[in-house]
Amino acid sequence: MTTKINFTIRDIMAASNGTFTGDCTLLDQQITSTVIDSRKAGPGSLFVAIKGEKVDGYNYIPSAIENGALCVITDRAYEDYPCVVVNDPVTALQDIARAYRKKLNITVIGITGSVGKTTTKEIVASVLCQKYKVVKTEGNFNNGLGLPLTIMSIRPDTEVAVVEMGMNHFGEMELLSSIALPNMCIMTNIGISHIENLGSRENILKAKSEIFRHMSRTSRCILNGDDDMLKTLDRPNRCDYGFNSDNDIYIESFFEHGFDGTDFVALMFGERYSCHISVPGRHVLFAAMAAMATGSWLGLTHSQIEEGISRAKSISGRVNVIKTKKYTLIDDCYNAAPQSMMSGIDLLVKSDGYPRNVAIFGDMGELGAEEKYLHRSVGEYAAKSKVDLLVAIGELSRNIYAGSVEMGGNALWFATKEEFLSQADEILKDGDAILIKASHFMDFPKIVEALKD
Repeated sequence: MTTKINFTIRDIMAASNGTFTGDCTLLDQQITSTVIDSRKAGPGSLFVAIKGEKVDGYNYIPSAIENGALCVITDRAYEDYPCVVVNDPVTALQDIARAYRKKLNITVIGITGSVGKTTTKEIVASVLCQKYKVVKTEGNFNNGLGLPLTIMSIRPDTEVAVVEMGMNHFGEMELLSSIALPNMCIMTNIGISHIENLGSRENILKAKSEIFRHMSRTSRCILNGDDDMLKTLDRPNRCDYGFNSDNDIYIESFFEHGFDGTDFVALMFGERYSCHISVPGRHVLFAAMAAMATGSWLGLTHSQIEEGISRAKSISGRVNVIKTKKYTLIDDCYNAAPQSMMSGIDLLVKSDGYPRNVAIFGDMGELGAEEKYLHRSVGEYAAKSKVDLLVAIGELSRNIYAGSVEMGGNALWFATKEEFLSQADEILKDGDAILIKASHFMDFPKIVEALKD
């Protein structure tokens, strides 16, 4: 069933403070979905006509209506089509999602942090699916546009929503929290992503802590207890996880099987859990522990938690292992920060059975005044970790290359990915294990696709 309960065009008009144009007999009809892509519209959809950098959704209103859309949110009326006319469609979508959320009697788990949000979201959802009907953020829809769409995708039979919440400026997390109204949160870490905008890790913590402004003081918080900044948070009803044994949940032992995942034993509130997770990398165990805590607090059994961990899968761009006839690719190229780059290196060099390991790294964004030093530190770490070949691509990545070479590493540098790809057949060898990682703006999925082919 996809029909929303008791949320009509009249409710949309009230929430967005908009003006309706069209057939007034439609006002009390309920919407079935909310979309910003006219191709995804269907019978009963609400189409939000957003003006982007390249495309104006206003021009696609006829297409949305033809595909079955019931109503359109727009900043200009469109002929005789049913429209709610507003000043700003994005703000209207946020207001609509906020009003819709208030009608829902469900558990919403907000996940934030500098790195690891998407992996944590996927593993938490995998665990909770063992007992509940779960809606989760699709892809990386974690901002002021994506999060409202996730909230609007919640169905009448949904019991838990797992939502990823990202930010890079003050005020953004407060906005997201006001829409999602989370009754539980997970904070993965406080790193240096977005330090260019926020100035310090202390400010990053302050900005991410805006999530609490729309949570009760006693709402449950699941925090990375190994993170020095999160340890300082004054929150009751918290559960700390990490590798240190003073956490509520900690790893007692683990054994990595390279790209085939990890076996681990964790103690949670004194009870022992033996698990296998197929998503590779030691750093993934942090996400697994957060998922265990969430499941425990929401009443899952011991076996349900272990089963949910074992069923968790990688997704595109997030430590996703792709085996081709020539190479084994580790597609981790959705985004990057120094911490996650180094975690990727750890995974790469610990994977046995490959004649050579190769790291293809690109520029990392929003690192502020220390960006050159931080890039250089990644190159140094790669050399110290004995990466067989480091390929650095992009202007900032000159520093990754320089850091590796200065530490005696084997490295190459290219200005663009096209320049590298033109020589890839000569550089790469059959059987290579290849880690591909950079910030989103570098568009490294093109490298993944080229090497897959």
